[in-house]
Amino acid sequence: MIGILCDSGSDLPPELAERDEIEVVPLKLIMGDKEYRENEISEKEIIDFMGTGFPRTSLPSYEDVKLGFENLLKRGYNEIIVINISGKLSGTHNLFKLVGAQISEENPSLRIEYVDSMTLSGGIALLIGLAVEMIEKGMDIRGIVFQLRKSAMEKIKIFFIVPTLKFLSAGGRISKVTATIGEVLNFKPIITMNQEGDLVSIAKARGMKRAVAKLVQLIEEATKGKKLKAAGVYHSGSDKSTLEYAKKIKERLQMLDLPEVIERNISSVLLVHAGNGLVGAGLLFE
Repeated sequence: MIGILCDSGSDLPPELAERDEIEVVPLKLIMGDKEYRENEISEKEIIDFMGTGFPRTSLPSYEDVKLGFENLLKRGYNEIIVINISGKLSGTHNLFKLVGAQISEENPSLRIEYVDSMTLSGGIALLIGLAVEMIEKGMDIRGIVFQLRKSAMEKIKIFFIVPTLKFLSAGGRISKVTATIGEVLNFKPIITMNQEGDLVSIAKARGMKRAVAKLVQLIEEATKGKKLKAAGVYHSGSDKSTLEYAKKIKERLQMLDLPEVIERNISSVLLVHAGNGLVGAGLLFE
């Protein structure tokens, strides 16, 4: 049987996260002198802290990753596909490989395959949804992993708007000078992932309203002449304006003849880097 091990940066919707063949390992964040697992603190508590402080993210513990592998083994999964947040953004993927090597030594009959998603958040969720679909079709692990790696490189696209640049600056993702200029001019960058799995800004607009309009335009351009298999809308926080922006993006995606458009809040880990009020979309092409 094939199981899937991932980190909480994958932002899985509940219907995926709760499936028997999926095990989610919590990433960690640090607020002041306290450390929390992803599921140990609420979004509101994090947003409140961000009003005066700068939380940081941390890799999952070795023990939590090992427990993730062991839980799947206990449930009878003798083949495991590990899917993680982009290796360019985090050392999480390498940690899972390190722990997996030990687990393999202890369980010689276990097969582990690793997939660097080359993306984050909703992009990973779409990739894992695709993996589940292939498992249900009875594909073997070799074929599934091949298709996942191909999809990660060629068929996943994400766009999101960062409401403030100060947290990306605090995390070292952009320079303080760029962040300061952006804040003064009220620029909202629209960010995607490049083929190396790193964050890149592809457009910017002054103010959230214009940025959302630009994001919708980018979605229209990316999907022109192509067929979508799945899509999702993601946001941080629940401010009225944020929910309205997310609704606008979702309505545009629903015009593309999709059976369902996932909608959910982003993980705490992405929230820490992006801030309250992020909105974005993930696309999986046929």
